[in-house]
Amino acid sequence: MRIAILSLLLFALMFGRSQSESAWSRSSNKVFTAMRVAPEAIHIDGKLDDPAWRRATFRSDLVQRQPYDGISVSETTRFTVLYDEKYLYVGIYAYDSEVDKIRSILTRRDEDSPSDWVYVGFDSYNDNRTGFGFGLNPAGVKSDMRWFNDDGQDQNWDALWEGKTSVEGDGWSAEFKIPLRELRFSDANSHTFGLQIYRNISRLGEEDWWAYWPQNESGFVRHFGGLTGLDDIPRQRRLYVAPYANSTYNRSSELVNETHGDDYNFSKKMGVDIKYGLTNDLTMDVTINPDFGQVEADPAELNLSAFESYFSEKRPFFVEGSNIFHYSLGFGDGDLQNLSLFYSRRIGRSPQSYPSVDPDSGYHVDMPNSTNIRTAVKVSGRTQSGWSIGVLDAITARETATLRSDIASDFTETVEPPTNYFVSRIQRDFNDGRTAIGGILTATNRNLSNEPQLSWLRRDAYASGMDLTHNFWKDRYYIQLALAGTHVLGSTDAILNTQTSPSHFFQRPGEGADYLKLDSSATSLSGVAHKVVFGKSGGGDWRGAIGFIGYSPGFEANDLGFHQAVDNQMEFIWLGYRKNEATRYYNSIGINFNQSMSYTNSGEKLGFNLNTNGWYHFPNYWSMNMGINYSQWRYSVNLLRGGPRLYIDPAVNGWWGMQTDYRKDWIVGYNGHSGQNVDGSNWRGTSFYTTYRPFYNVVLNLSADLNHTIDNTAWYANPVDDQTGEKHYIVAKLNQRSLNTTLRVDVTLTPELTLQYYASPFITAGGYTQHLMVVDPEAREISRRYHKLQGNEIIWDATAEQYEVDVEQDGVMNFSLPQRDFNYKQYNSNLVLRWEYRPGSTLYLVWSQGRTDSMNQGEFALSDDLNTLFSSSPNDIFLIKASYLFNL
Repeated sequence: MRIAILSLLLFALMFGRSQSESAWSRSSNKVFTAMRVAPEAIHIDGKLDDPAWRRATFRSDLVQRQPYDGISVSETTRFTVLYDEKYLYVGIYAYDSEVDKIRSILTRRDEDSPSDWVYVGFDSYNDNRTGFGFGLNPAGVKSDMRWFNDDGQDQNWDALWEGKTSVEGDGWSAEFKIPLRELRFSDANSHTFGLQIYRNISRLGEEDWWAYWPQNESGFVRHFGGLTGLDDIPRQRRLYVAPYANSTYNRSSELVNETHGDDYNFSKKMGVDIKYGLTNDLTMDVTINPDFGQVEADPAELNLSAFESYFSEKRPFFVEGSNIFHYSLGFGDGDLQNLSLFYSRRIGRSPQSYPSVDPDSGYHVDMPNSTNIRTAVKVSGRTQSGWSIGVLDAITARETATLRSDIASDFTETVEPPTNYFVSRIQRDFNDGRTAIGGILTATNRNLSNEPQLSWLRRDAYASGMDLTHNFWKDRYYIQLALAGTHVLGSTDAILNTQTSPSHFFQRPGEGADYLKLDSSATSLSGVAHKVVFGKSGGGDWRGAIGFIGYSPGFEANDLGFHQAVDNQMEFIWLGYRKNEATRYYNSIGINFNQSMSYTNSGEKLGFNLNTNGWYHFPNYWSMNMGINYSQWRYSVNLLRGGPRLYIDPAVNGWWGMQTDYRKDWIVGYNGHSGQNVDGSNWRGTSFYTTYRPFYNVVLNLSADLNHTIDNTAWYANPVDDQTGEKHYIVAKLNQRSLNTTLRVDVTLTPELTLQYYASPFITAGGYTQHLMVVDPEAREISRRYHKLQGNEIIWDATAEQYEVDVEQDGVMNFSLPQRDFNYKQYNSNLVLRWEYRPGSTLYLVWSQGRTDSMNQGEFALSDDLNTLFSSSPNDIFLIKASYLFNL
């Protein structure tokens, strides 16, 4: 680790130059000089008719970038920038020769729509890497975002600013009033910001930019032009305090038990959010006793794998500014993109323990669904000298389950201990923003004192890492390096549980697993991970990357990060060709070629894949895509869940899709996939989605996904032989069908008043047949790899509801197998009325409903399943939440 750190520092010294030594240079030579105006000189009403606008100098030198690259714009756009000691004012006039065809769609704030738009972007740090964007459409809908690392975008960033629009006889105009305190900049007397102006003309699919750069060049913020003339701006004071209060009414038949006769509960909660500008560069966010009742529920699923699912973060406190804390150990898209040392969903997670209760004891368990966050503090920002800083500390409460009984005394049991979560992320830019070197430190500390039932949890968990990104050769090539380490501590039970968990499986027997050392006396575990990627991101039509990503067997970051199986060394190669400039035959076209290979740290082959995929965007704005993948034979070291490695046969799969013109009021899309394994397993699925706008302020989204999987070697059980003490490994044929549908309805009454409805029924059913016992896990021939249990070898015991297995057929049962057929149904819905009655102050009225039903039978019958689901008892939650922002 020390050698790696010294190498990164040496690289930075050789190639770096900090901003304190030299001002950042910009790739665009365009410069605009802002004009200072008297305070209150601008009245924001969408019309550029104030005297200050009439005196200002307007520019109209935008260049078309899409669909045709580098040519003159179809319609003229004029803009100017004014300022006073507190605000930046931007005026944009979008001329249009066909005013009646201007797309003006009313949606909630930050909602993407095929409307006409104008945007202004500022790089107030002037560092070529960080930007703040503000947009308006003709209906007055606001959008804002933050850019990081040059081309990364955080759409969840929300600033307090004003904006109005007005449609005129020859076009439409937009006025922006942006508080300087919403931006970040130094305390210098004179400033130069980066500046970008953008216009989208929806009906033409046209994008026009002031500081133009070709489509085949990568990057974003570094291509901004310059904004000068910003002199004598005083230090901006930033203090926002937003207390909130809510009241919740929960009604469900599940609430009724021996000690609680009512089918409803009332609860109330209060808290406060605070945002304070420590300096012009750094902001501190504090949330005390937060509530996220208005946040949409996670999609329903039934996870049959050994690994947990990844769910995206939706809670505003953790979403905003999350890019600063991002430390990726992955690359690209798919599952690899989620590998990180910081996964904020760990904070406030569902309790990890559940009371062990005898079903005949008469106790009813009241179990909390999540862990209460007492306080969370976040300090983030970017200094003028090139430092990006992010520090987060959160404290969660002890959570207890209440066990109630009418024949014994009630008592409580701790199911999640009080925990402190800490993250610190620092990066430094050099070389005009082309080089960034950084580090991260995370800590999870659980208070397990006097909690013997939680001894299996890790007491302390630490992770640290360093990373480096360097762009070179005209910013068209890049290299990414990352090196991370983890160290977890706890009781012998906790570390043994870690070693035998699905991420590690140190207990795995058989050939190739000799290097895994299961230590039942260990009280700590350590591991390392690394990433090296070299790629081409711009210049010409070809793109590509080659990379190496690896994890040692002891790497464990899941206390505050996210990963699945470790003990993996992976290499990949990607080569892509694309044409982004429109022609008479297409708007854009592209094809990718990919190869990947992975091994355990002892050289066991985990996979070898080849795939190609491509897309074609038609001149009429329809689009299509398709791809095919070949997977060579491999070993699975986790399918048998702690058993020996298992030979997996080769497979091939493909996917395809098509979508109609995204600019229209009615959009239809379709995706399909199919795959086949040599062992006879196969899978296929289809999805359909549509978006319809019956009115300018109403949008309906409907999607449906239907999947059918036949897995001939799905894991079933690992029973121990009652006669020999030997552990057996059983797989079976799983026939599973799933349907997931989602309906969303958005009604926007005004940009500040919206009504949203979300409903998603989910049904999945699967039956197991043809039970197979693994006899030679490494055999290439299926007949030698498995023994099929049949006839008198496996008998269904209807009384015990389990299978009895007599391997030798001698009348003595060797082991039993549970019945695992399933039919699982879930329905989630949310109805949210949101009213931003003044900037930053919001009233929510929320109705959430959940229904769940399950049974031990594997038949998928859509009509019957839906009737059963909607006949099940609902869990209704009615919530009212109000917050008020004090702008101090």
